Amino acid sequence: EDNSFFDNKLFKFIYSFHMPLFMLISGYLFSESVKKGNFSFVIKKKSKTVMIPLISFSLIHFLKNLITKISYGEDVSFHWVVKRCLSDFFNGPWFLWAIWLCSLIVLIVRSYMKDSILVYLTGFIISYIVPEYGQICLYKFMYPYFVCGYLVGKKHFLKKKNLVVKD
Repeated sequence: EDNSFFDNKLFKFIYSFHMPLFMLISGYLFSESVKKGNFSFVIKKKSKTVMIPLISFSLIHFLKNLITKISYGEDVSFHWVVKRCLSDFFNGPWFLWAIWLCSLIVLIVRSYMKDSILVYLTGFIISYIVPEYGQICLYKFMYPYFVCGYLVGKKHFLKKKNLVVKD
């Protein structure tokens, strides 16, 4: 019996919402993070929290490929090492790059454009115009979920703050 991964109904069900939900939650939590410091503090902190796992994953993936290449008796050139390292880093877990890029966009809009809904909507519309290249299609798909999570979180935390003030 052929039990293809993509023919599995449970797999299809989970994959229909798991990344959008992850981005909604990430945006929601980011709405609280941006209150803890200025632009440079938040971007440095977000870069650390995203880049450390990204670099770790890339290094593990690179070592796996290196060991495989050596075990097959293939030559390992300096060119191959550089190309493989860069590829593993930039093509690593795309969702981490998506979080980092969405965080950067939200932080810029928040800091310099006062969280303008019009700017967020314009970004969404522009994302449909940007050509599909590499993993950009994945980032574009995640942007609205991250921004919606951020805006809901911002509204939720503002209401929570107002309730505390009134008591």
